[in-house]
Amino acid sequence: MNISASLYDRNQLNSCLALHDEKTAKGARYYNDEDCLRKYCVNANHSDFEYVYFISTLINSFYSTRMGAEKVFEMAKYIHQNSAMFNNIIQNNDTSCLNKIKKIGNKYYNYTFITKYISIHSRYHSPDNISKFPIYDSRVQAVLANYGFVKKTSNKYRDYSVFYKKMSEIKDEFIKQNISDMNFTKLDNYFWILGEKILNIPGDNSSDKISD
Repeated sequence: MNISASLYDRNQLNSCLALHDEKTAKGARYYNDEDCLRKYCVNANHSDFEYVYFISTLINSFYSTRMGAEKVFEMAKYIHQNSAMFNNIIQNNDTSCLNKIKKIGNKYYNYTFITKYISIHSRYHSPDNISKFPIYDSRVQAVLANYGFVKKTSNKYRDYSVFYKKMSEIKDEFIKQNISDMNFTKLDNYFWILGEKILNIPGDNSSDKISD
C-alpha cells in the first residue's frame, strides 16, 4: 500500500480499515484479546486494586506496551490511587482533568499505557462500543509526524489534553469531508495500520511500541 499525501484520503482510509478488520476477524488473536477485555471492562471498578492490577496486566500483554511486572504493578497502584479521576474521565467523559495525564519524570509512570487504559475502558463502558478517548503510541506519533502535525522526536503530544485536542480536530476534519461515522475507535484502527506501514513494521511485530 502506497502512503497517500493526504491523511484524509478516503481510499487509504478504507484500505487500512479493511486490513484492520482482517487482523481482528473472529478466530484471530486480536479478536480474542478484545473479547477478554470486554468481558471484564464492562464491570470495571477502578477503586478495586485487584481489578486494576488484573486488567492492567491484560492490557500490557495484549497491547504490547512492554512493561515489566514491577512497572505494571506500580501503574496499577497509580490508577488505584487516582481512581476518582479515572472514574470521572471514563464514566462521565470528563475532559477537564486530561492535562494531569502527561509524560512526567516519575520512573513508574507510563503515558502510553494510561491512554490505552482510558480508551479501552471508555470503549467497553459505551453502549455503542466506541471510545470517547484516543490512544497514543509510537504508531500514532509516526502518522502525526508523517503528515506534518509534529516533529518525529517531539514530546508535544505526551500531554493528553493537547493530544486529545489534536485528535479531535482530525476526527472533525474527517466528518467535514463527509466521513460522518468517524470516531476515536475508527481513527485508532486507521492509525494502527497506517503507522505500521509508515514505520515499515513486518507482519505482526509489535516491537515498535514506545515504553512511556
